[in-house]
Amino acid sequence: MGNNYPNLREYVRILIKRWDTNNDGIISFQEVCDGLKQMEINLQLKDRVALMKRLDLNKDGKITEDELYKVLSGSAGGSGDSSVINQTLLKIAGGASDLSNLR
Repeated sequence: MGNNYPNLREYVRILIKRWDTNNDGIISFQEVCDGLKQMEINLQLKDRVALMKRLDLNKDGKITEDELYKVLSGSAGGSGDSSVINQTLLKIAGGASDLSNLR
């Protein structure tokens, strides 16, 4: 992906557009799975489910730009997650050049 993005917010906006294959403005579980494949992040099904739960802050089965930003910026809690999920979040966030918001 490269570090071509000025800040995390812009990176999340572009990532949502890239993953949102049906252009409805939200990311479904299938779109998360497909997006991870695009980024060459291979997870077992249980880890993809756990990642979806971590990203879906309001538990409606969909991920919005705000939810993704909050999780990647560290403003949403989640200390009980496995290291696999934390490592995946760092890989996903790796495309932004300004990660000063990340813990």
